[in-house]
Amino acid sequence: MSAMPVGGLVPRAVENAADVVVRNAKIHTGDARRPQAGALAIRDGRITAVGDDVD
Repeated sequence: MSAMPVGGLVPRAVENAADVVVRNAKIHTGDARRPQAGALAIRDGRITAVGDDVD
């Protein structure tokens, strides 16, 4: 798959990069310590990170 540059930026392949990143969302985590999040990353069909948009 090729990527189109945006604003002159050309994406680079990054080792262990997420396949999908969801941002600006309302995510119910099911964790009492962090009941909600705003972003998550998925790699190889597994959630690899949960946080906020700035994370």
